[in-house]
Amino acid sequence: MINKNIVTLPMTPQQRVWLRRKAFAPLIVFIIGAIGFSFLFGFVPVHILAKPNVSFETQMFARTLIFLLLVYTVLSFVTCWRHIRNHLADAQQGILHVEAVRLKSKRRRFRSGVRYDGEFEKVGSLRLIRDIRETYDQLAEKDWYRVIYSPYTKYAWVIQHCPTWLESIYRRM
Repeated sequence: MINKNIVTLPMTPQQRVWLRRKAFAPLIVFIIGAIGFSFLFGFVPVHILAKPNVSFETQMFARTLIFLLLVYTVLSFVTCWRHIRNHLADAQQGILHVEAVRLKSKRRRFRSGVRYDGEFEKVGSLRLIRDIRETYDQLAEKDWYRVIYSPYTKYAWVIQHCPTWLESIYRRM
């Protein structure tokens, strides 16, 4: 749901292309992973079940692997679908939201590479884009910032410190 009172800006063509490219990267990984995973854990258990004299434990093991393959495939599909839908919705809509909000907290995650996130009032958690990462250490909690972000993917494209006169206006709201 998008608030109609929020100030918006048009996206640049580079931002739209970046979002489209980012949308289909997980799909490629999903397809390659599903093919390899299904061959390893789908083809082998089916061969075990097709043999006439297989023990009960081996049959249960094969059925468990097939079930886990189905669960993995469904969860991967849902995750990829959500990712693709959000990125394409932002790229198709072509707008960025602009808000002055207070930074609640910031965190650096080290899962697969470094990821920078900021938690803002009214907006929620935003992922900081590469250009902002240089200014990440300068962000101070409880300060007011002008944030330009994508509404569906929650990517923060620009974060600027608000001047004091603007900060006083937003405190009254």
